[in-house]
Amino acid sequence: MFENQQSKNTITIKLVFFFFILLIDLISSSFVETSFSQNTDADSGTGGVIPILIIQMVLTLILVISFYILLWSVFPLRQAMIGELWKYFKGPMILSLLYFGLTVGERVIRLIEFTKNKNSVNNDIWDVFQYQILYYLRFFCLPFTYVYMTKGALILSSRSEQLKEF
Repeated sequence: MFENQQSKNTITIKLVFFFFILLIDLISSSFVETSFSQNTDADSGTGGVIPILIIQMVLTLILVISFYILLWSVFPLRQAMIGELWKYFKGPMILSLLYFGLTVGERVIRLIEFTKNKNSVNNDIWDVFQYQILYYLRFFCLPFTYVYMTKGALILSSRSEQLKEF
């Protein structure tokens, strides 16, 4: 009985952490592009452009890892029943990894363009075709990723006892 209550408390703590990181990632994803001004460049000292981009990548990594930690707390994954878990969570698993890859790709291109020839942040980035593709793909995947990961986390919280019965 005590172990069961402790397991529920652990899942609750992991869920609260996951939703907190999800909210912070959502806020940072929404406002990081608008926080760059036209005159921000590498020598101006105004800017934490590089730290902002790195923080965005780290937040996305923490979000994906926290989702997989939630999955780890479910019995089938610990018992190497990945096929059963894949049946329920293939959408969130695929979208979370795709979203992380798109975020890293987009931010790395922005970092390279920012540091190359000390260009300004907004002026030359839209001339890079790869950045345009990754930017639009990332923001197309963003709502689906958040919805599927939230749905998966809620399924984990409500059915953690049922999933232990595999």
